[in-house]
Amino acid sequence: MKIWTQMAGMLMVLALAACSSGPKTTFAATLSGANERPSPVTTSATGSVTLALNEAAKSITVTGSYSGMVVDTSIAQTGAHIHGPIGKDGTAGVLFALTANNTGNTISGTFTVTDQQIADLRAGLWYVNLHSSTNRGGEIRGQLE
Repeated sequence: MKIWTQMAGMLMVLALAACSSGPKTTFAATLSGANERPSPVTTSATGSVTLALNEAAKSITVTGSYSGMVVDTSIAQTGAHIHGPIGKDGTAGVLFALTANNTGNTISGTFTVTDQQIADLRAGLWYVNLHSSTNRGGEIRGQLE
């Protein structure tokens, strides 16, 4: 009987842990020079990003990769950012600085977000921009959708 009680207790702990992590909504962006604003950039560089929103925890986790360029890490901390709020044809300030790893060509980050930021993300008003020394304003960009 004691084993069954312990097992039931363990199952409850696992169930509560699963519930506390909350459901996640995923957003993605394809990064290219053609998406750069105010003017498209001619480049062979590309990239992709996935953002997982955990609304219950008010957090986002970003993972992605890129090729064909070196992210200029001297630009405002890392040279890889989430910008917003703005639509596809505009530009906006930096919301979050992502970590760029030029050795593995990856970008990542985990951040706490506000209710307004969640609303802006859901409305499609965030984009990811990677900056290079050749294109300091941004070489590849993609809207998170």
